[in-house]
Amino acid sequence: MPKVKTVLIVDNQEINRILLRHILTGDYNTIEASNGQEGLAILTKRKIDVVVLGLLMPPIDNFEFLRRKKENSELAMIPILVTVASDKIDAGEKSLILGANDVINKPFEAVVLRQRLANLLLSEESSKDEYLVQYDNLTGVYSKETFLRKTKSFMQNNSETAFDITCINIKKFGLFNDLLGTEVGRQMLCFIAQHLYTFLHTKKAVFGRLDSDSFIVCARSADNIGFELLKIFKEHLHEYVVTIRAAVAIGIYHVDDINLPIHIMTDRAHFAAYKDMDNYASTLNVYVEKDRICMLKEQSMVSEMHSALEHGDFKVYYQPKFNLTNNLLIGAEALVRWEHPTKGVIDPGNFISIFEKNGFITFLDEYVWEQVCIFINKAIGEGLQIVPISVNLSRVDIYKEGLCDRLCALRDKYSIPANLLELEITESVYTENSKQLIAVVKQLKAAGFRIAMDDFGKGYSSLNMINEVAVDVLKLDMKFMENLETKNNGSNAFSFVVNLATWLDLPIIAEGIETETQVTFLRSLGCNMGQGYLLSRPQKAEVFTSTLGNFAKQTFREKRLIPKKNGIIEEFWRHNSIASNIFNVFVGALALLEEHGKMLSIIRANDRFNNIFGQAKLDLMFRNHNVLDGIHKDDLAGFIAMTKTAKISKEEVAFDSRWNTLKKGKMVWLHSNMRAIYNDSQKTIYLCSIEDMTVRKEEEIKNKINNRRLQMILAESKINVWEFDIASQTFMTNKAAMRRFGLGGEVKNINDIVGKAGIIHPDDQKKVEDFYSKVAVGQLALPLVVRVKPSREKQYIWLQFKYGIVKNDASEPIRAVGVVLDVSKQKEMEAKYNREVSYKRNEIKRCKAFYEVDLTTDRIVYTSSEPVCSHWNIEKNSYSEILLQVVETNVQGVFQQDLLYFTNPKDMIKLYESGTLEVKKEYLRTDKEHEGSQWYRSRFSFVRNPTNQHITMFILVKNIHEEKLAAVKIKYAAEHDALTGAYNRGALRKVATGKLEKLGENSNAAFVIFDLDKFKEVNDTYGHQKGDQVLCTLVQTIHKVFRSDDLVCRLGGDEFAVFLEGVGDEMLLLTKAREICKIISHEHWHLMTAPVTCSVGAAIAPQHGKTFDELYQHADEALYKIKDRGRNGYCLCGKEPITLS
Repeated sequence: MPKVKTVLIVDNQEINRILLRHILTGDYNTIEASNGQEGLAILTKRKIDVVVLGLLMPPIDNFEFLRRKKENSELAMIPILVTVASDKIDAGEKSLILGANDVINKPFEAVVLRQRLANLLLSEESSKDEYLVQYDNLTGVYSKETFLRKTKSFMQNNSETAFDITCINIKKFGLFNDLLGTEVGRQMLCFIAQHLYTFLHTKKAVFGRLDSDSFIVCARSADNIGFELLKIFKEHLHEYVVTIRAAVAIGIYHVDDINLPIHIMTDRAHFAAYKDMDNYASTLNVYVEKDRICMLKEQSMVSEMHSALEHGDFKVYYQPKFNLTNNLLIGAEALVRWEHPTKGVIDPGNFISIFEKNGFITFLDEYVWEQVCIFINKAIGEGLQIVPISVNLSRVDIYKEGLCDRLCALRDKYSIPANLLELEITESVYTENSKQLIAVVKQLKAAGFRIAMDDFGKGYSSLNMINEVAVDVLKLDMKFMENLETKNNGSNAFSFVVNLATWLDLPIIAEGIETETQVTFLRSLGCNMGQGYLLSRPQKAEVFTSTLGNFAKQTFREKRLIPKKNGIIEEFWRHNSIASNIFNVFVGALALLEEHGKMLSIIRANDRFNNIFGQAKLDLMFRNHNVLDGIHKDDLAGFIAMTKTAKISKEEVAFDSRWNTLKKGKMVWLHSNMRAIYNDSQKTIYLCSIEDMTVRKEEEIKNKINNRRLQMILAESKINVWEFDIASQTFMTNKAAMRRFGLGGEVKNINDIVGKAGIIHPDDQKKVEDFYSKVAVGQLALPLVVRVKPSREKQYIWLQFKYGIVKNDASEPIRAVGVVLDVSKQKEMEAKYNREVSYKRNEIKRCKAFYEVDLTTDRIVYTSSEPVCSHWNIEKNSYSEILLQVVETNVQGVFQQDLLYFTNPKDMIKLYESGTLEVKKEYLRTDKEHEGSQWYRSRFSFVRNPTNQHITMFILVKNIHEEKLAAVKIKYAAEHDALTGAYNRGALRKVATGKLEKLGENSNAAFVIFDLDKFKEVNDTYGHQKGDQVLCTLVQTIHKVFRSDDLVCRLGGDEFAVFLEGVGDEMLLLTKAREICKIISHEHWHLMTAPVTCSVGAAIAPQHGKTFDELYQHADEALYKIKDRGRNGYCLCGKEPITLS
C-alpha cells in the first residue's frame, strides 16, 4: 500500500481548517497551523509533502509566508496550494509569483481540491527524479558532475574573485567498510556531509561529493574555508565513536586560472590532501606547483605497477643481520626494489606509501613473501646453512582477512621450516587499531610464526603495546641516536628500551647502524644484534647466497650480554628471587637508580614508588628516565651532593627535596634515603627509598605564602576584589575595581564612597551603610545587592558584595576579604519571570480557575479557585495531594488517568527538563453551576524561577463546552449531506477504509450503489422540491431495509451507497437490492404520473476488492450493467443483471 502523504493546513480561520481537514481526511494525513509563524516552525521540524495555505493575517501574512519559505532552501521544494476568494484575482497572481505552485478559488468543490493536490504531488515526484540526478543520493550534497558544472558557472559569474578548491578526504575509509561494515561507512559520510552543510550553506560556496571517500568545496580564498574545516573536524570527529580513530586529510588548491578545467583543479586539491595520508591525525596541505610533477610521477607509477609485477621488475634484496660481538651472520631482512627498465632502481620510499594508499601493497607483499620462500627452499636444496629471513607485513595486510591462511599456504607450499620465516609488523598498526593487531598476532603465533615489532619506540603507546602484543623480537631504529655525540636524550631512551627488553626477556635488533660509534655504544648496553649500511648494504639474491656460504649457521635467539653484577644486583634482576619479591611488596617506596655520567635513571621501581608519581611502572620509567630532570632547580645541587656522599661513604644518606610528578604537574616534597650498592668505572647503582613529606612541608610555609597570595590576587585579579582592614578601618580595592568603579586604591572612610555623586543609587545608600557597619567590626552580613554606576557608564548595574572574615591565632577578626559580582543578568531574569507571573495571573478573568505551583517544593503558591481555598490549606497541604483529590472527585473516569500524570511534581520537572514548555488537556468534569458534565481545557505551562532556580507550573482551567458543541456541529455538517442526512462521500471513504483495513481473513463486507433512473426528468417535470422528496424517500427506504449500523451515503446528485460490515451472502444482498427497487417503483408519488425506479450495483469484499476504491469501482461497473439492460433492476459484480420490468 503506498505511503499516505501529509498535508499541512495553514489558515487563521478555524472553520476553514476544519472544512479542509474533513475534505482531506481519508486520503491524506493532516497537520494544522493557525498562523504563519507556527506553520513555518512545523515545516522545519516535520516531514510535510504539500501545504494548503489559506487566509493569514500580519505580521506573517500569505505573501510573507511564501517569501520566507522560498528563501529557505530546505523548504523551497515543498509544493504549496493557495486558496483565495474568487474576487481576489490579484492575490492569486502575486502568490504564484512568490512561489506558490497552484491557486484555487473559494468556494471550491472537494473533488477539485483533491485532484489539484494529487497533481502537485505528481509534479513533486518528477522534481525528485531531477533531484536524484543533481545530488548525491546518500549525503544530499551535489554530485560530482553537478559540482563541476556549478563551480564553472560560479567562477565565471565572479571572475574577479580569487578561489580555492578544497578537498576533504576521510583517512582509512576502507577500514571503516572492511572492519565495521558499509553501513558505518555510510553513516560516516553523512556525518561529514552534515558538518559541511552546517558550515557552508550560509556562505558563497559550492560543495559536493567527489568520490567514495572525498568531498570537494569551491569558495572564495578570502573565506579561508580549508583551515576552518580542519578546525571543525578536529573538534567534532571524536563525536563519531567507532573503534578506529577518524581523521580527515584536507587539500587546498589556490586557483590561479579559472579557465583551467574544473576536474584538473579538483585533481590538484585531491593530490594535496593525499600528501599526508600516513599521518594519523587530521591534516591540511596546500598544493604547490612541484606537486604536479609528483602527481604525474605517482600516476606514472600507478599506471606501470601491475605490468612491473607481471614482468618481474620488483626484485627482492636481502640485508644481513649480524651478532655485534663476533660479527657472525644471524639473519636477514627481505627488502624490495623496483628495477625499472628505463628509470633504473627506484627506492621503496618512493612507491610504498603510494601502494599502501591504493591497495596494491597487498599484491606486492604477497609477491615478496613468495620470492623469499622460493629463495629459502632453493638455499636448503643447495645445502646452504640458511638463517631466518624476515618479511614485512603492511598495515593493509593486517586488516585483510585470511592473512594467516595465505602465509601458511606459502610456507607449506615451499616446505619452509617454521623458524626460518619471520614476520615484521610496524608499531604504528597498534596505534591505529590495537584490537585487530592483537588478534592477528595471536593467530600468527599459533601458526608457528615468529613476530618482530619494527620501528619500536616511534609510536605513542610502545609500553602498552609490548604488554598486549606477544612479539618475539624488538627492532629499534638508530635514528634515536642521530645526535649521540652531542646529546644524551637519544642514548637515554635507547638505554631504557634495552634495559626494558632485558627485563621482559625480549631480544633486540638495532637497525640503521651507520657509524662505529653506534656499534660501540650498542655493545656497551649489551645490545648485540644489528643491521645497517655500516655492516652490509641490502644484497641481491645471488649475492646474499654467496654471503650465506661464507658464514656458519648461527642460532637466532642470541641472549644479550648483561653487564656483570654483584650478588645483590643479580638478585634484583631475577624477578622470582626473594630479593625481587621483597622489593615489590615492601611497605615503603623503593627504586633502583643507575648513575651513568651525568644521568641518573630509574631501572626498577615498586608500586608505591610509582604511585607517588602517579603513573604505571613502565610508563614512568620511559618518561622519567632522567631523575635529575625531575628535581626542583633549587634543590638539585643538594641532591647531587647526597649521591656523591652515598657513593664515597657506602653508608645511607638522606636529603629533603622537591620533585615534579606526573599528577597534573604537581610538585611534591620527598624525603630520600639512598645507599650505593654497586659501583664500577662506568656506572653506580643506588637503592633509594622515598617518603612523601608534602603535607608537612606545605603546612610550614602555608602562613607565609597566604599573605603574599592575597596581595597578588588583590592587585592583579581581573575579578573585582576588595579588602577591609579592621584595625585601620581602610577599604582597599584591586586594579580591576579601580578601573571599573573609579575608586582609589585605599579609602579611609566608607562614607566617602557612599556620598560620592552617582556611584551608589540613592535608594540603596542606606543598605550600604548598614552593610559597612557590620564589616567594620568584623561581623558577617548577608550578601549585599545594590545598584552601582561604574565610571564612564551612564546606566546603573546590579552588583552583589560577598565577603569572609580573616582571623588571627587568637580568633580575633583582622580583615574582611570579598568579591564583587555583576548580577545584572540575574536581576533581569527575575524581572522577566515576575512579568510572566503577572501576565499569567491577568488571564484569570478568562479562566474558570488559575493555579501557580512551585513544583520543586510541591506547593501551590497562588490559586483563584474558591473551592480549593475553602477546603484546603495551601500553605500546609501539598499541591500533589490537592490536585489528586480534585481530579478524582470532579473529572470523569475515562479522563482521570491523563490528568493524574500532572499531579506528580517529579514527572512535571522531568517534562520541563526534556524541553516541554506547555501542555494542553481536554476532559469532561462535573460542573455544579451547569448541573452536569461540561468540557474543560487545562493548560499547563512551565518556567524556571531565577531567584531560587525552582520550576514553576501555571495551570489555567477554561470551560470549552460551547466550543466543543460547535465543533461537533461543524464536524457533523462536514461529514453529512445537508438534504438527506446521509454520510457524504469523504466521510464514508474514511470510515469504510478504516473498517476494511481491519477486516479479518474470514470476514466480509459489501458495498452497494443506488442510482435513481432518469432523475433529471423528475426535476425538470415536477421541480426540485419534488426531486428532493424523492431523494429523501430513497434514503429512508435504505435505512428501513438495511441494518441500523450500516453506513448510508449520498455519493452525489441522485447516487447513493451503503456499506455493510460483516456481510458476504450474495443472496441476501440481491434480496435487499430487489426489495429497494420494488419499494421505490411502487411508491405513490403525489401529483406524479410517471413512476420512479432505481438501479442497484453491488460488490463484496474481499473477493471483489479489498480497498474502498476497488469495491466502489466494481459496484459501479455492476450498476452500469443493469443500466445497459434498461434500468430498474440490480446486479452483483461478476453476475448477470436482473431487471424488474
